[in-house]
Amino acid sequence: MMGSWINYQFVGVTKDDQSGYSTLCLISFICSFIGFALLPLIPLRKDIRKSNRDRKEEEAVLKKESDERKAKRLADRQTNKD
Repeated sequence: MMGSWINYQFVGVTKDDQSGYSTLCLISFICSFIGFALLPLIPLRKDIRKSNRDRKEEEAVLKKESDERKAKRLADRQTNKD
């Protein structure tokens, strides 16, 4: 799809006029390296594990804080009833 758009906008190769085919092949070759530029964006397995471990630790801290708040509210209700 992208190649068709580049051909339509810039090169103009058709089945009747294939004079720009070599240019189209060169553009295709150059664009094939774009995928290699994106490889560093894929996280490594160890980074994923570290992220999951950090997330679990954060969830545990938040749950503990939530439980403490609930316990405090219950204690406050008990003192208010008495």
